[in-house]
Amino acid sequence: MAFKTPLADKIRPQELDQVVGQPELLKPGQPLRQIIDQHVNIPLLLWGPPGTGKTTLAKIIAKQYNYPFESFNASTDNKAKLTEQINLHPYDSFVLLIDEIHRMTKTLQDFLLPYLENGHIMLIGSTTENPIMSIVPAIRSRSQIFEFKSLSESDIIIMLQRAVD
Repeated sequence: MAFKTPLADKIRPQELDQVVGQPELLKPGQPLRQIIDQHVNIPLLLWGPPGTGKTTLAKIIAKQYNYPFESFNASTDNKAKLTEQINLHPYDSFVLLIDEIHRMTKTLQDFLLPYLENGHIMLIGSTTENPIMSIVPAIRSRSQIFEFKSLSESDIIIMLQRAVD
């Protein structure tokens, strides 16, 4: 039996200018937008409420950088899966979205460090919790941290209109 594509995936923005919300981060000239527009390969830690565009942005960055995209869930996945994902791209940089990064063990975070330092992995960590307390200092010091805000009522109306269309 084939799975149906969830509505959220059907209406997910495919381009940066289609992203709704987060104007203080994503408008032209803003810091996160500059990182993306200039294709800077730097680890990003994105934190904020669910449904604010963190995963969508990670996918858009991978597309815009022309990097392969891998996804890892720190709540359910393990080192074997992470190693497998790294080995899928032995010679290429790739975007690695780590969802629930605040749940990633210190040992696994330390395992990532050499890959972040040599540019093999462009880490995008996604969390609903402030990463200051849960991410090891070595990763935090190499990352840019951005807080995503809840969508406004007008942002939600735009998304609902897209779903209807």
